[in-house]
Amino acid sequence: MSRLEKFRKIRVMRRRCIFVCIFSFLLMFSGILVADKSINELMNREKRPDIVSIMKYKEDYYIKIFNKYILINTEYIKKDIDRFKEWLSDKF
Repeated sequence: MSRLEKFRKIRVMRRRCIFVCIFSFLLMFSGILVADKSINELMNREKRPDIVSIMKYKEDYYIKIFNKYILINTEYIKKDIDRFKEWLSDKF
């Protein structure tokens, strides 16, 4: 086997590996998307995928990932922003 044939085989194998990785990722993502859409259609009567969504609840936010809720308390963030504004107004 010559040097040219060896490197040609390496290039072809690298392309095949990249193609297999991309194809398997797309197949996995489409499967998750289809499963999430069908679950939402059965449970919530919504005909849309809802893998990740952000909802406002009073002054806070909920992040929903695969029907699991995470509460984001914005009270502390607002206090930090107010302190930062005060600090800037004192400096400038």
